[in-house]
Amino acid sequence: MSIFDSSPERYPSFSNLFFAYLHDREGYIGSAERIVTEYVREANNSILDSLINEGEALLQLSPFPWKDISADANLVLANEQEGREFILKILRIAEDEQVRRKAQKLPETPKE
Repeated sequence: MSIFDSSPERYPSFSNLFFAYLHDREGYIGSAERIVTEYVREANNSILDSLINEGEALLQLSPFPWKDISADANLVLANEQEGREFILKILRIAEDEQVRRKAQKLPETPKE
């Protein structure tokens, strides 16, 4: 059992992203990065904030749960470094979206 399905309340945004979007990509076309980008674009500001906070907390874990990330996101990650890089990529995408919204003064996307 992974940290995401054993205690989804600790990482609700990542659990949602992994299990609802990445784990079963049957209906999705494109890479994991594209799916993350779509998830972030649809997310409201609260979810974006949560995703960033959770990602930063995940990066502080020791031992780092790269095998859980690999399994739950349905990705082939060879080691801890690749797991960290994937989380950092998610953070970059979420932070870039926050900057884009602030620069364009976009209203919050309604999705809870």
